[in-house]
Amino acid sequence: MRFKLDFKTNNNVIPIDYRRFLLSYIKNALSNYDEKIYSQYYNKKDPIHKNFTFTINFGKSKFEKEKILLEENKFSFYYSTSDYVLGTHLFAAFREQINREFKIKNNSINLCNIKFFKSKNFLSKNIDFKILSPVLIRDHKKDNSDVYYSFEDKEFEEILKNNLKYRLKDFPSEYLENISIIPIKTRSVLVKNYGTILKGNLGYIKILANEKVIEYIYQSGLGSKNSMGFGMLEISKRG
Repeated sequence: MRFKLDFKTNNNVIPIDYRRFLLSYIKNALSNYDEKIYSQYYNKKDPIHKNFTFTINFGKSKFEKEKILLEENKFSFYYSTSDYVLGTHLFAAFREQINREFKIKNNSINLCNIKFFKSKNFLSKNIDFKILSPVLIRDHKKDNSDVYYSFEDKEFEEILKNNLKYRLKDFPSEYLENISIIPIKTRSVLVKNYGTILKGNLGYIKILANEKVIEYIYQSGLGSKNSMGFGMLEISKRG
């Protein structure tokens, strides 16, 4: 399930750590819509994995150290999920927020339109993707520290596969065999997220896997921290 939210802003300045306020917007919309449903996905005591991802299109804009300067006072938010129930609830929650002001740091945003995208069929085991929001290749260590890798590091594929196998543990085991992730043209980027600088990856990649696995990756994202706005992909070529 995918849909796009179009926002207008009060001025042209967006904080560089923009994922923080977008997550606040998602939480606010869902909690106002239904507190019980909100608590199913956001719990202060226990981390709850959420099968969704998102990316932002700021249009023509200038990125500075601590802010983004929009050419026009608007941007688009693209949301994707493999969880149909969550997606349906969030779509309804967002609709309730149309024309309601939401304040962010030194600015405010106003949702003005929502567009739903028709689902795509996945009949190929070989698809090229464009990375829309940076893929985080994260190795979580036993001492609770994190190491982030690029597609140039030899460890990248094993880390991404292990991440996928953990998330897809309810899939048939044969679906998780012969997964291959091949960089086509990629580059590393530094991303600010909740005050921390993370190494991410943009560009183009090829994924060879079972059709259901590819569909899941397309809908929920690749790599770590997908529900914080990382790892969203779009099809660039089918094999």
